[in-house]
Amino acid sequence: MERTASQRDAELKAKYNPEGSQLRQIQLRELAILVEFDRVCREHGIDYWLDSGTLIGAVRHGGFIPWDDDIDVCIRRKDYKKLHQAMTESLGPDYEYSPAGKVTNYNYPGLTKKIKRPTSRLYDKNVSLVRTFKDLPIVVNENLWIDVYYMEYGSLLAKKIIESTYGKCQRRVWNFINDGKLKHTIAVLAYPFTVLLKVVISSWCKIFHRGTFVGNYGNATISTRKRDDIFPLREIEFEGRLFKAPNNIDAYLRRLYGNYMEIPSEDKIESHHIIELKIIK
Repeated sequence: MERTASQRDAELKAKYNPEGSQLRQIQLRELAILVEFDRVCREHGIDYWLDSGTLIGAVRHGGFIPWDDDIDVCIRRKDYKKLHQAMTESLGPDYEYSPAGKVTNYNYPGLTKKIKRPTSRLYDKNVSLVRTFKDLPIVVNENLWIDVYYMEYGSLLAKKIIESTYGKCQRRVWNFINDGKLKHTIAVLAYPFTVLLKVVISSWCKIFHRGTFVGNYGNATISTRKRDDIFPLREIEFEGRLFKAPNNIDAYLRRLYGNYMEIPSEDKIESHHIIELKIIK
């Protein structure tokens, strides 16, 4: 007899994130961060929407993908400064907002370089994770977070050109890519010219590509989202709460993932390689 969706989800939850497991604790604390993010955004009239695996989880599982250990949300580039101000004014004392370009709270043993992230995050200051980093043989201690991506007008070609020039230079200058002193030096020298290229191309896109969004320039992810698939925003249930989502969720997710309703094989399941969860309060 064929399993129902609820039976399938119950089996997946029992396997990956049963109640009380470390992963489930992480998910519930991330949910609390998302609730705080939603509160601040609604209070200040800022549009956002669930994205990527978080949106898939909402549609396919009614909450987290059972093995998922992060939350992704998007805002528009025009709201980036407004969000920063809103977080400064209204964010609760247990949370910290880190805009793109700010030195991260990574704690690397023996690390001397300052590392800046090309994306924004909202952290829970009372929860920290010990994990391996980017498949490298080092351990990181950092606060639990949700990712906040901002979307800019652009095309797939524009995004590819900017990321192969400005994006790579910026991430090397910010030490987010650490692939040798020579490439770092070349990036520092080339960076001003790539900034100019980015300004020219992104300005063109603001005029001629207002129907398509790409992730902020400097973020290596290359994909597009259609404005008409997103607005006007709707709401979707995620872990028993309502959050903002794209209007045409099916078209939005199919553009990014194809058949997003298909459960992937185990060899394609990814995580942040979390070793230990530490909860202060």
